[in-house]
Amino acid sequence: MLIASKCGTISAGTLIRESGTHWVLSVEKSEVLVSKTKGADRAFNNMVDALKWAEADQELVDHFTSLMAARASGGK
Repeated sequence: MLIASKCGTISAGTLIRESGTHWVLSVEKSEVLVSKTKGADRAFNNMVDALKWAEADQELVDHFTSLMAARASGGK
C-alpha cells in the first residue's frame, strides 16, 4: 500500500491489519496507524489515487495514468 500525505510525501508500506476506522501498515520496520477518515495521511493501493489525493502536479498524475493504462493493456 501507499501512504500519501497532504504535504506531498508518498511512502510504500505493507498492510499489517485493517479495522473499520484505520489501517496499520509496516513502513521501514515501524508500524504506522493511518485513519480512514481523519488526518493528513491516507492509505491507497493505486498510485494515481494517492497522487490526486495529495494534490500532486497534474503532469505527474497524467504520467502515472499513462503508465497504468499501458500496463493494463499489456505494454511496458
